[in-house]
Amino acid sequence: MPRPRLVPGVYRGSGKLKGYSTLVTAADAGIGRAVAQLFAREGADVAVVYRSLHEDAEETRRCVEGEGTRCLLLKGDVGDEAWCQRAVQRVVAAFGRIDVLVNNTAFTVHGHRPQVQDAQAVPDEQDPLTWQLPPHEALAGYFHMARAALPYLPRGGAIINTGGWAVGEAAAQGLDDAATRGAIQAFTQSLANRLQGRGIRVNAVAPGLARPDRAAPAYVFLAAPVCSGLISGLVLPIVGGADEV
Repeated sequence: MPRPRLVPGVYRGSGKLKGYSTLVTAADAGIGRAVAQLFAREGADVAVVYRSLHEDAEETRRCVEGEGTRCLLLKGDVGDEAWCQRAVQRVVAAFGRIDVLVNNTAFTVHGHRPQVQDAQAVPDEQDPLTWQLPPHEALAGYFHMARAALPYLPRGGAIINTGGWAVGEAAAQGLDDAATRGAIQAFTQSLANRLQGRGIRVNAVAPGLARPDRAAPAYVFLAAPVCSGLISGLVLPIVGGADEV
């Protein structure tokens, strides 16, 4: 997994999230770590959710605390609803509030089994993992974390989901991955509609193949009301342009 390259002189914080309490799942590496560090650079305290890689999580803690804000490590499984409830309660106890939730983990086939390219070629053993599951089970982590955080998110708060590749790109990779990514987008837009009256924004980032540090500023944009206070239901693709910085 690519390591974020967050050179201090490249991205300069301006206090967009000063005083905020944020929670980022799968923040022990990759995009999650890059987002955690940029949130801290913008002044936010960050709770880092990770499953098992404690040394990697400690590295994220060093990145966050190096920016001058607080970091809380939360080890557990976002597929466990009861654990998600406890994790959010720990964030509120530690930081006094929660303003932004970043869902950065979901069911995925990468690294576990081959991509499904042809519906006629789907092995039977894959069915219980993908095709027989309703969307909320395939997206258990997103669903559970959102439900746990909602009682605490204030008006002006935000939920940001990582959507993987844009759906069109995922479709070229495999049927099951495309279905999961499409479900993330549908979940994002449906939840945005439901929470509009509460003033809570729900958006997603589809980072494509961008380096973690190049994708992370999109999360800052969607987290900060000063940038995206009137934006909800957006799936923001990070799929083009130059990558030389």
